[in-house]
Amino acid sequence: MTEPPIVIEHREHVWYLLIQASQLEHMIMCQYLFAEFSLKTEGLTGEQQAVVDRWRKELHGIAVQEMLHLALVANLMAAIGAAPTFGRPNFPQSCGPFPPSIQMRLLPFGEAAPDPLPLPRTARGHAAGGRGRIHLL
Repeated sequence: MTEPPIVIEHREHVWYLLIQASQLEHMIMCQYLFAEFSLKTEGLTGEQQAVVDRWRKELHGIAVQEMLHLALVANLMAAIGAAPTFGRPNFPQSCGPFPPSIQMRLLPFGEAAPDPLPLPRTARGHAAGGRGRIHLL
């Protein structure tokens, strides 16, 4: 099912859409940071620690990208004369105004996390040794 095109008729509609974008980016960033900080840090072998460190770096890098997206949205809001918005709804959050496939929950890194978390396909394959699956310790 294709979604209908968005028709923007006035500045206030742009403002509303940018607020939605800001909330989405903020929530996605929180999901990645939560997953990163949930990674195990104690009782690991050297090999296991290397895998965890790679995942930590990958998740942190994606969270930083989401922070950049949030900053870009804030800049766009300032450009149209609106105050940047950094609020977000509490977790868990059902799709709300977003497509039904978007469910926002703070889950630790692992199989219970959404697939993807929304981790990009290339990051999943790279961080899991090119196999495209998350291998847990």
